[in-house]
Amino acid sequence: MNFDIPWLMEQDNNVQALVGLLAMCALAYVARWLVHTLLQQGVGRWVQAMQGRWAQVVLHRTVLRRLSQIVPSLVIQTTVGLIPHLPGAAVSIIRNVAVAVTVLHVVRILMALLDAVQEDHERAGGASAAPTRSIKSHIQLGKLALMLIGSLVIIAALIDRSPLILLSGLGAMSAVLLLVFKDTLLSFTAGLQLASNDMLRVGDWIEMPQLGADGDVIDIA
Repeated sequence: MNFDIPWLMEQDNNVQALVGLLAMCALAYVARWLVHTLLQQGVGRWVQAMQGRWAQVVLHRTVLRRLSQIVPSLVIQTTVGLIPHLPGAAVSIIRNVAVAVTVLHVVRILMALLDAVQEDHERAGGASAAPTRSIKSHIQLGKLALMLIGSLVIIAALIDRSPLILLSGLGAMSAVLLLVFKDTLLSFTAGLQLASNDMLRVGDWIEMPQLGADGDVIDIA
């Protein structure tokens, strides 16, 4: 009986690579579950016992949940190179995708921190918090900057290029982007000026007959 030894060895290598991929995914899942459990049950209870405002913001429940979500991609990008007989091209693709997912989760964590800051600001004064200066426009500006930077880094990671190369190409697109999002940018800038110059606060009375506006300000976007 004749055996095709090279074919059998190739199949054995493929099986080892597949088993390695499955083991990596299982490790990523277990690591996420362990970190999630630790953050929710350990750190979460510790935060509830603390009185400091900044501790409540930094370790907000949404921030903790998103911190645990970043674990699988970190595990994958650090262990994919250890899988035996996995082609180099596959390793590069998987690692690039994992890096992109990691950047996405970092952006989501930072945005959750901004939401926690806004929530703390609105809650700080209790019933008297309504007439205080709104920071919503500043929070939105921070989120916009995070989304732009995050998108740039994610695309650069997926195509395995430096973000600086993509950044240099945005100059030609800036005029087109300004035209497309002109109204949105004008509205956003107006809201930012209102908040920065303290021209209008939640709870103020505003009357603009030409626009049909007559009543209390309930929110400044």
